[in-house]
Amino acid sequence: MYALLRELSRGMDGLCLLSSRVDLTDIPLSDTSGPARRVNLDRLSTEAGRALLKHYNIKGLDSELDAAVEEYDGHALALVLLAEHLREFADGDIVKRDQVPLLDEETRPGEHAFRVMEAYDIALKRDGREPERAILRIIGLFDRPASQDCLDALRREPAIKGVTDSLIGLSDLDWRHAVGRLRKWRLLAQPRGQDDGSLDAHPLVREYFGPKLERESPEGFRQAHSRLYEHLRDTAKQLPDTLEEMEPLFQAVHHGCRATRYEEALGELYRDRVQRGSEMFNWCQLGGFSADATVLSAFFQDPWGDPSPHLSAAATGYLLNQTGADLVALGRLGEADKPLSISLRIAEQENDPNNASVSALNVAELHLVAGRLIDANNAIDKACLWADDFAEPVLRASVRAARGAILHRRSLLCRALGSFREAATIARQHGGTYKHLRGIYVAYYCHYLVNTGAAHRAKGEARKAIQSRSSEHAPEVLGLENLALARALYALACKPMSGNIHPARDAALCTADSHLHRALEHLRRSGFRPGLPGALLLRVAVACDLGEPKVAQRDLNEALELSTRIGLRLHETDARLLQGHMALDDSPPDVEAAQQSLGRAQQLVEETGYHLRDADLLILEGRLLAKQGDTIPGRTKLHDAITVARREEKDGCVYQLAVDQAERCLKELEQS
Repeated sequence: MYALLRELSRGMDGLCLLSSRVDLTDIPLSDTSGPARRVNLDRLSTEAGRALLKHYNIKGLDSELDAAVEEYDGHALALVLLAEHLREFADGDIVKRDQVPLLDEETRPGEHAFRVMEAYDIALKRDGREPERAILRIIGLFDRPASQDCLDALRREPAIKGVTDSLIGLSDLDWRHAVGRLRKWRLLAQPRGQDDGSLDAHPLVREYFGPKLERESPEGFRQAHSRLYEHLRDTAKQLPDTLEEMEPLFQAVHHGCRATRYEEALGELYRDRVQRGSEMFNWCQLGGFSADATVLSAFFQDPWGDPSPHLSAAATGYLLNQTGADLVALGRLGEADKPLSISLRIAEQENDPNNASVSALNVAELHLVAGRLIDANNAIDKACLWADDFAEPVLRASVRAARGAILHRRSLLCRALGSFREAATIARQHGGTYKHLRGIYVAYYCHYLVNTGAAHRAKGEARKAIQSRSSEHAPEVLGLENLALARALYALACKPMSGNIHPARDAALCTADSHLHRALEHLRRSGFRPGLPGALLLRVAVACDLGEPKVAQRDLNEALELSTRIGLRLHETDARLLQGHMALDDSPPDVEAAQQSLGRAQQLVEETGYHLRDADLLILEGRLLAKQGDTIPGRTKLHDAITVARREEKDGCVYQLAVDQAERCLKELEQS
């Protein structure tokens, strides 16, 4: 959905209309002009409101109709409900709207619609229509359409006092008549297509009648949710294999929390059946980060820092860790900080090596993607210490690969290599399914290998990871592994050759581009946002080499938009460097734009500690000086870049990619 809306917002032909009660923040919207316009429909105009009331055959002078519209602040749903209420209970006379009571909380969202719903409830009670009142209350138990099997579970004996008393023994015909009346009054939605027995309602209807039931009958409210929890728990597939099959379990978790059965819902349903324990099935196989975060929100009183007090300390730590990891994957870095930090603190207090190492790893990866490398280093050191006290090899390999990635970006290449070798050794010795580094960890390792001139080895590591998997694995994992392979193939295609350009170079670039296309497809499908900018930036480089400047500019714009919006500062640094080089490649070169890109990249390196890019900054600065006519200073900067890239050469580690790029730039200067 994000990719579709982003492309449409850039001026594609056609028209797309979106209706939402909340503002859209993923795409740039304008209130005045541009391809993506925001039209606020907070209220109907007086004229439109009057026309709406007349459409429902409400009687009265125009001045009285206008007064009603103003009284209800032009709220469309409130006016529709008012019209139906007046037709049913007040002869369609607008003057009789005084039968609709005022509410105490006049500033609540949906206040006007709530007033009419209260009027319906009073009228139904007065007329003895208890089944309709009960149906409205049980609709408030759901956060989605209520399926027929769930409704049947509620209608079964014994009655839930204060909730289903009037529904026990109600014939199916009487049930259908009651539902039909509520649909006629717009309190229930009309069925979409064939009526399958499910019931749905406007969210404001749920928001009104659900809390009303909880206030009137708190024990009945809890028992109703408990019955729904048990029904869904027992009828859902024991171990679902798809997100669609997961839905009944997700729904059961929601009802379990509302029934205050938090510990059961988290342990028996979410941990054991959704995530399948340490398999992390919903993440590693389905890539269901968004669905996962939605499910976990039910355990919080105030997302994401105030979990239910009904949970034990261990369960609270687990919940916060899972939630934080979901938020990182979704690019919601600011929201992820608090739950992950609290989770780590709880695990340390409980002296739990497994959870402490997992929590510290997640904290480190949050800091890494946010560009806080010193904080990331401190957290990953903790993760390694805790992991050494826990014999689970996959976790021990993962924390060392993550430490390698952090050290790599800090330009501590030899120490990074040591961590990656430890990770690979642990994974290899473990054997079985996980005998290779996988997912983001093989991507970390391959990125290091490519940068240090070992692209052939990176290609082999990436291929081993991909070949050990199937298409059923998580799209995030498949995306990152294809990205690792594409990065290695691109580096091999661009590797300096003796004599002329290698004759198979274009074919190699196309092969790299093919894997890159797969990587982007999987990453977009997964919703794993921290992985997207890296893939987009690699495709920028490939597109430039293939002579596709429009594709390159499009992908650069998206990478910059995404990295700046969600705070992926290391990716933004890479994007600014590419942006600067592309500006210098223009004919004529855009020196001013390149200078601005260089300045921002220098600022980011200083702020983040991303010193791997020290040599890259010097290369861009050298090219910029040369384009400005300062050839000698430009050449000096390029030589400085080679020196910086080789600063660990005596220990056997060189940032070879930067050396190769600087040498190419020097050769171009000599030939110009």
